[in-house]
Amino acid sequence: MNAKRIAALSFAALLSFSAASCSDPGGASEDYGTLSVADITLTVGESAEIQPVFSEAGEWTVEYTFSGDAIDISEGRVYALAANQTVTVTAYTPRHETQFTVTTLQKPLFAIADFTAWVDGPAVDFAPAWIDPAYDASQIEYDYAEELLLIDAEEGTATGRAEGPVFVTASLDGYTTEFVVQCELLDYDAPLFDTTPYDAAADRYAAEWAEYGTARTTAFIGDSFFDSPYWTGFYETYAGKDVRRMGISATTSLVWEQYVTRMFGGKAPANFVIHLGTNNIYGGRDAAQTSADMKRFFRVLHAAFPESGIWFFGISLRAYDEEKTEITRQVNADLSAWCERQGWLTYIDTPTRLTSDMLLDGTHPKPEAYSVFVDALAETDIEIADL
Repeated sequence: MNAKRIAALSFAALLSFSAASCSDPGGASEDYGTLSVADITLTVGESAEIQPVFSEAGEWTVEYTFSGDAIDISEGRVYALAANQTVTVTAYTPRHETQFTVTTLQKPLFAIADFTAWVDGPAVDFAPAWIDPAYDASQIEYDYAEELLLIDAEEGTATGRAEGPVFVTASLDGYTTEFVVQCELLDYDAPLFDTTPYDAAADRYAAEWAEYGTARTTAFIGDSFFDSPYWTGFYETYAGKDVRRMGISATTSLVWEQYVTRMFGGKAPANFVIHLGTNNIYGGRDAAQTSADMKRFFRVLHAAFPESGIWFFGISLRAYDEEKTEITRQVNADLSAWCERQGWLTYIDTPTRLTSDMLLDGTHPKPEAYSVFVDALAETDIEIADL
């Protein structure tokens, strides 16, 4: 028989028996100690073992009584059946009685971490974590001050409209959670965004692009991986093809998001082929910061040249600093999944192909190892025009 029904039938009789039996025939009182049970919190669908604690040793069977249908108790376990309830449970034996509470919570469908959105800048991507696969993130409804923030639920993006924190309530199928979006202006005067060391190279490339670049050209842009001291055989590899190598050593995506229009003006290439991100990480950016940096760069690039194809080689692994290597792997995993959702951007998994024995100096590929990039790019559907 269910414990709750047993308790309802016999609770009064047991208490009466307890009161009449606490003394022996000679009138001496016997100490049976106390019973205690810790409060329990459960999510709907979960259960937990109830753990009665007696201050004195003894063999006792504990029964339980409570009201309502938010929980059930059977064979010493409590089950959460309905959400957002606090139920008071009485636990008793013929010699003891105590009370504890069972709090039931709604099963979480998702959580959204606080993040930063840029005021009048490129949209920032965000996504719910551990969403129930039965639901679609685009179904989430957001309640917030629309004069301060714009959320696109279909795209999973946010854009700031005014500086300051914005408190957001997200709801789906009766479940709600809250998070904060900090709306900030992009500070291109901050040291992270300093382009001064690279401006001469950028200006040289801009002049070359103005002279040689066309709407048929494929531009290889990024860091030292695409700079002349390292990819020495670039133009031999792509002989007869309409390509430009435009890498600048030591640059980050933070620098390149400022070079997008400065370098290419209004003349869009057919394709951008990109290697960037390693200097973000080795310059001190963590995984979350680097992922956000790269996504913002891609959005800036796509917004400026929406008709150009964008092909991104994953961030290459260096042969040293295991902590940074792990950050690189995390960023690549995040960007690979993110790129797949965009439709206008292709992630190319060269990091798993470029092994440490292929590296010239622990960072850059040996000249012959650039075939990893060439072959991987050729396996995509990119079209590189002839001259």
